[in-house]
Amino acid sequence: MKRLLAQCKLTISQHIIIENAYFSFSDNVNKSNNKLLAIIRFMSIDEKLCLFFKEINNAELFTEQLLQQSFFSIDELEIILPIILNKYSHKPQDIVNLMLCHKDLQHLALTISLQNQYQVQLPHTCSNQVLQHHFINLFVMGRNRELMHYQQVHHNTESTEIQLYLHILMRESVSPRAVLNLILHHDLLSTDIFKIYILSLDEIQLTHLVNDLSTDDENYSLMISVMGLSSFSKFVPFLAEALFSTDNAEHAFDYLKLMLGDKLSEFIPLAIQFDSNVQQRIQSFQYYGAKILHLWPLRDKSHFSDHMLSGLSANQDNLLQIYKSHSLRHQKQAALMLSAQQVNKSIVHNITFRLIT
Repeated sequence: MKRLLAQCKLTISQHIIIENAYFSFSDNVNKSNNKLLAIIRFMSIDEKLCLFFKEINNAELFTEQLLQQSFFSIDELEIILPIILNKYSHKPQDIVNLMLCHKDLQHLALTISLQNQYQVQLPHTCSNQVLQHHFINLFVMGRNRELMHYQQVHHNTESTEIQLYLHILMRESVSPRAVLNLILHHDLLSTDIFKIYILSLDEIQLTHLVNDLSTDDENYSLMISVMGLSSFSKFVPFLAEALFSTDNAEHAFDYLKLMLGDKLSEFIPLAIQFDSNVQQRIQSFQYYGAKILHLWPLRDKSHFSDHMLSGLSANQDNLLQIYKSHSLRHQKQAALMLSAQQVNKSIVHNITFRLIT
């Protein structure tokens, strides 16, 4: 029992790494899912764990067991429950809606609802954080009418954070600097709402924002994030310069890889990109940052568009291709970019990633 549980937790940890990696693809996730299912089948034979799995088709009993179990953390359940419900439950949506009635399970329920594309009904009273999570789910799934409903309901809310989310997701015209100040105030820089906001800006707005941020040296890391997330290739030289900074090199490299994809190997060898020795890799980045600065003006511009993701022009057809077949890290960014381009319907399905809310 202990060995199986340890193996399951190890596989979950590996799964989390896989779903955020540039070297991982959909096949890797499918193999990881199958491995987890095999382990879970063996675990369910154990009498202590059997109660947790055997009530998979009884929403009330399953939710009760879920609340009482102590084998898995919420983060671990975010990985295994979408797999289990999709595979074994006859009425998974009933389970998810019942989970939403329990405060401790609400974020977990919303994570499952996005991955498995379930319609959910939020209880009348829930926290702002749960509402915000639900707003992003609706945005990614293209359910704009529901977002409009929440915008009307919360029109006079006193929560600046709720207003911020709705302003961004409903593409309302607001001052980029004012929104960024709110994002900083509410510590939302590592969340997907920040990414969605940056992706909603056009090139002129992005340039003004970067110029505004550049007036204060303390904004340097933030400026790297804004330039990198924007996917505008004119920022490549600035990201290359950031490779000289020990504190920001990994950050800048991540965005260069996000934007250029396999084409980054024209400037930085794969052996360097995936060097497991982090300190050695950062030291090498200084040389290759200089190489990018030298070669970038000499590049074949027909192979590098003004707006790029994973080495391709970031138009809708290419974004769909990236979403379907590129690395999981690029797939998630493509999904957010596609969502940011859509007004009436979602073209993103079978979402395999978890949002950061």
